Amino acid sequence: MTRHVDDGRVATLVPNYHSILTDDDYPANEPWSVTIDRNGFRGHHEHSEGKQAVVAFIGDSVPFGWGVPDYSSVPWQLQQLFQVDGLAAYGVLNGAVPSYSLRRAVERYKREIAGQYPIVAVVVQTLDPCRDDLFVDMCCHLSDESARAQAIYVRDAMTRAGGIGAPGS
Repeated sequence: MTRHVDDGRVATLVPNYHSILTDDDYPANEPWSVTIDRNGFRGHHEHSEGKQAVVAFIGDSVPFGWGVPDYSSVPWQLQQLFQVDGLAAYGVLNGAVPSYSLRRAVERYKREIAGQYPIVAVVVQTLDPCRDDLFVDMCCHLSDESARAQAIYVRDAMTRAGGIGAPGS
């Protein structure tokens, strides 16, 4: 799902990639789908293209959603919350790449995201410090419930900070 690049990112995601993956380290886990859109981001391009404002997730396997299907990643869950809240003008871009360092994530942001989308917020990790029980299995294999709880935490934190409109606005 990744390809080598000759710059500070070292690797980036392959556009239009789709596969069902398994994890040899966690053989009891169910196989999961991974979809990389035409722009090289996990999810569907409709989640970020043509939006008035976009929340970008960058980082490693945690924001990427390693070990879970597309719809169980935190960015996907946040996109669903925006739809439910009547914030269809807001989009979400999952710009994370498994095994990325912070330096590589920032480099990817500079090269592939900044200036390409109307970014209103960048989320590097999604952990509510009061709810560290939301992450299980080395912070990668989120349940649907914990992914949604993390998405709610991000949405509410952004609303309080004035980064997005209040639900229904």
